[in-house]
Amino acid sequence: MNSILIASNVVSSLFLLIIVCSFYQLKNLVFQKTKYFRYCLWVTIIGLLSEALSYAFDGQPGKGYIAGIFCFFAYIMLPLLVVLYGFYVLSISEESFKSVAQKFQRINIPICILEFLFIIVGVVTGYLYSVVNDSIVTGPWIYYVSILPSISFICILPISKHICNFWGVKEKWPVFLVIAIPVASIAFFYVMHASIRQGFIGASLALAIIYVIIQIKIITEADIDASLYNEMSINDALTGLKNRRGYMEVVNNLSKDETVGVVFCDANSLKAVNDTYGHEAGDKLIKKLANILKEEFPDGNVCRISGDEFVCIIEDVVDNAFADRMVALASILRDNDRIASYGFSVGKGEKILEIVNKAEHMMYNDKERYYKETGKDRRR
Repeated sequence: MNSILIASNVVSSLFLLIIVCSFYQLKNLVFQKTKYFRYCLWVTIIGLLSEALSYAFDGQPGKGYIAGIFCFFAYIMLPLLVVLYGFYVLSISEESFKSVAQKFQRINIPICILEFLFIIVGVVTGYLYSVVNDSIVTGPWIYYVSILPSISFICILPISKHICNFWGVKEKWPVFLVIAIPVASIAFFYVMHASIRQGFIGASLALAIIYVIIQIKIITEADIDASLYNEMSINDALTGLKNRRGYMEVVNNLSKDETVGVVFCDANSLKAVNDTYGHEAGDKLIKKLANILKEEFPDGNVCRISGDEFVCIIEDVVDNAFADRMVALASILRDNDRIASYGFSVGKGEKILEIVNKAEHMMYNDKERYYKETGKDRRR
């Protein structure tokens, strides 16, 4: 019987370990959403392995005390698992229901503390189990060790059902299994208590079902939220172009050996437009310039790196073709009332910052010519 239980516990722990490892491949924001569920999985894995080792050393000459130690570790994992599951339930409850979930958790924690003390006293006195002739012998308290965790589990059930509904679990059978498996494990324990002590296999099955029907939904939703957040954080709200953060991502991900073309543009007289016609007119000017750059460089990464400055990075360019495009850009900017001054440069990706600086310096020279030719006040 022990060899079957050992094999079952080891296989269950490996299965849960695969699930846990998959969480460490997630984005950081999504990874945080799995915190309490991961804790539940780790505690269950420790419980499964402790339980398996207690079976393995049970009855081995001179190793009975080792079986007793692992048996103790397995027992104390039970109340810890129930507490963590309560926090997991609380973390995935909708905001309007959190106050109810918190009340249940306030009941749950003291019950689990009592269970922890019950286990310690039971082990010290031998009423829970003792080691006799290198074998674990269960005591009279063995029948009561699951009562407090069962009460805690029953307290959490109404919230668990609500959470299933909240996360769109409409089928009744998964919810039934989440409830039935731990209950069946407790019942089976009372029938087979001489062979089965903690019953972490039931907990592992229940967590696997929760992972399939609820946690995957949470991970998927969190991944979508993280993607949207990342998109918002690298994109400029006014123009839809990449912002400075997005620009730095482009710079950092460039191939060092690739030939790169850079265009640096600065809107002309933006302050004068804002002061004379208002910021709405200034926004229109910025959006107009952004649209020009998007249309002229659909193959490039166009970024708004500050209020009136734009940088466009085009990869894998050919010098002659790029020069022709610059002539076309100059013509378009003139046709649009010299909406911006510009500069450009070409070089290898490994020197991208130098290339940007050259393009920026050329842009400042063009801006000097603009103010001289138009006679406008540069401070405006």
